[in-house]
Amino acid sequence: MITRSAGQAADFQKRLESQGARVVAFPTIAIHPPDSWEPMDQAIQNISSYQLLIFTSANGAESFFGRMKALGKDARLLKQLSISAIGPATARIIEKQGLAVETLPEEYRAEGLVLALHEKIRPGVRVLIPRAKVARELLPQEIRKLGGGVEIVPAYQTLVPPHARDRFFELMREGALDMIVFSSSSTVNNLAQIVAPLSLPQALAGTSVACIGPITAETCHQLGLKVSVQPASYDIPSLVEAIRIFYS
Repeated sequence: MITRSAGQAADFQKRLESQGARVVAFPTIAIHPPDSWEPMDQAIQNISSYQLLIFTSANGAESFFGRMKALGKDARLLKQLSISAIGPATARIIEKQGLAVETLPEEYRAEGLVLALHEKIRPGVRVLIPRAKVARELLPQEIRKLGGGVEIVPAYQTLVPPHARDRFFELMREGALDMIVFSSSSTVNNLAQIVAPLSLPQALAGTSVACIGPITAETCHQLGLKVSVQPASYDIPSLVEAIRIFYS
């Protein structure tokens, strides 16, 4: 069972099926626009006042460039900025706009970005981060410690899909589930909401758990789940390979 949002699951599913897996797509998150576009619109209008632009997810990048287009703004306006991406999937979206990614961390999470950006952040530098409405605060906190000014604008929000509870238990009744795969902490937390008042260990008894990286794994541990698979690199190809190795 893969829990990515419907718009992001297709490639992941194909990769798993190419290795012989039977895949059940069950999105535990639905990507929605933010409650208001005003903060992002203001940031885009004032884009020349920033020196660094940081994208911490593919969803954030897609939303940001989509909003620029809606406002009639050309992505070339961003060429004056130093642009950072948390990982290769996010970087590809940026590069499709004809822009260069200046900073890509070795470790695809906030901690890796902090290390990669350490030399770029100095007092007075203004940083724009378009991201999910709810996200980890480590990156902006560390930038502020280094003297940078940070503006966070909501680019999207993740909600529980409608009728998810009925669908989940219907799928569980249809047959045994060997493994469930979580690609973000949101997918874990939302499934916990979906199965309540059952706990995740109760709902997933006998099911192995795979996670894309340590932050997602820590969320699983906090909710009582044992993680059996976690790749060394935090991306989808590495996750698929780790699952293949687990079953071989």
